[in-house]
Amino acid sequence: MREHGGKIQKVSNGGEKTMVRSNKTTQEVWKKGTVVSGFDSTEWRKDRCGAWISWNKYGDRNSIYGWEIHHIAGGTDTEPLQWENNVATGEGRLTCIVTSSANKNVKKGS
Repeated sequence: MREHGGKIQKVSNGGEKTMVRSNKTTQEVWKKGTVVSGFDSTEWRKDRCGAWISWNKYGDRNSIYGWEIHHIAGGTDTEPLQWENNVATGEGRLTCIVTSSANKNVKKGS
């Protein structure tokens, strides 16, 4: 069971910088992910590219299911993106390099 108070938590980012997040903000962004019928929406969702993301893998760049908060260019809107999709997108147009096939993530062109 996870605790979801409004606490600030440090999240290790696979040797990268440590991310600081508010559970409230993270939960709000998480809710923007796509719910998939038959899967626990508190643990699994899909990003806009169709890649699986796992709630427990927030900020984890060592996991294929890791995700980050993407700040949509030109505004204050946010969305959850699988971390590789977020890095590929940067500040520009959405770039999907990871999507899914059935219940696993795959890199496009692989």
